[in-house]
Parts: sequence; structure tokens; C-alpha cells
Amino acid sequence: MPEQREISFELEKFRWSEPGRLEVIGRWSGLEGRRLGRTALRFEVEGQRRRLHALPGRRFVPAGDGEWRATFAYDGDPSQVRGAVLEVGRFAVDLPPPRRRRSRPPDEELGRR
Repeated sequence: MPEQREISFELEKFRWSEPGRLEVIGRWSGLEGRRLGRTALRFEVEGQRRRLHALPGRRFVPAGDGEWRATFAYDGDPSQVRGAVLEVGRFAVDLPPPRRRRSRPPDEELGRR
């Protein structure tokens, strides 16, 4: 009988990477080197369910400690997304609300610090 491995996902970031883009970054364990099914993000906004499919990119889990990431296009109000479910093939992971990317201060302010 094949050995059963525990599968887990360690979330590093769930954020608005730029206007209209949600990004999930993390590390899977127990799935190394496997191709996964479709990647989607589910959440509810103003009582309506939304399901976004990941933008094209890699769809496998790297061997070892490799970083996994997926990006999703969403043109809605960022403050309305209060949490989501990441679906990767047959696996589902609850996510907290996405963080907003911090804006960089203007160049002249950098020189004053």
C-alpha cells in the first residue's frame, strides 16, 4: 500500500499585488513535483459569490522548499474581500483577508530618512 503523506499549505502572502491583481504566495508540502488541477479563488462580495481562475503560469508544486504562487485578476473594490478560499485541484485552503501592498514613499522622502 502506498505511503500516505500529510498535505499542507503554508501561506506567506495573500495581497493586492497591484491594482486589479490578487496574489497568493506560499509553500506546499506533501505534493512536491506534482501537477495540480485548476487553481481558483472563491469569495463572497455583497452577498454574491465570486470565483476567479488563476492567470496563466506554472501549475505544479516545486520539489523541496520551492515557492508556489498564483495571481488572479479582480476589478472589484479591494476593501470588500474579507477572506477567500484557495482551490488547487481537489484541495481547498481558507485564506484571511488580503493585505494591501504598501506604497513606496516618493524618492525625495527617502533621502530625508
